[in-house]
Amino acid sequence: MRRLLALPLLAVAALAAAGPSQAQDEELPLTQPLQLNVDKDPELETIRVREVRCFGGQSETPPCAVDDPNAGRDLTIELVNVCNGVEKATPLLVRTENFVTAGEAVEIDGDTTAKEFIVGATSGASGRNGQLLAGAVRDKGDGCPTFKRLMSLGPRTAKTLKPKGASSFATGGLSAKSLRKDFKGKEIVVSQPWYRASDAGCCPGFVSTSYYRYKSSTDSYVRFRSKIERTRAE
Repeated sequence: MRRLLALPLLAVAALAAAGPSQAQDEELPLTQPLQLNVDKDPELETIRVREVRCFGGQSETPPCAVDDPNAGRDLTIELVNVCNGVEKATPLLVRTENFVTAGEAVEIDGDTTAKEFIVGATSGASGRNGQLLAGAVRDKGDGCPTFKRLMSLGPRTAKTLKPKGASSFATGGLSAKSLRKDFKGKEIVVSQPWYRASDAGCCPGFVSTSYYRYKSSTDSYVRFRSKIERTRAE
């Protein structure tokens, strides 16, 4: 798949301006469970949303009334596979969020026999700071593949360089691109809005972009290039 754009920067800005209520007027990713093969065996795995708590509506017990404009929900995203004949659900988020922003199967590492995936979720009135990750599984030969984070964006740690004068950042977006023909697989490109204290939530003063390449010795992606751009003239 040549195009992998889980949450583009323009979408981040639009989401921040519109807020979750408007975003939920359209069908969100993972409204239905996503089935894909991430570990090369014949059985398909499933990425699904699990509701943890309902609030603001008539019930606090899932399933939540998603068509109730006054109701909200805390949720997590899970990868479900079979381990020694038993279904195993692995949480993909480090905390619960309020609504899903991304969920798709993708091809990153050049091995077409097993897919990688992108999932994302966010919370709050602006939806600006959430979680977005590219993931895969690693099979140790015991019949129980384990979840592997290839890249993870969140509200606590930035994955791009901090521009001079900036004080905060938003989750941003990531994409997988073939930047060099001699490199097997794709590089991961991360773009994050950065804000000065005087910037409005809709209008970050900078966009910082970092490029990551897979390093087999550490089974991880390492940064090899970065750039910072101003979004407007002073």
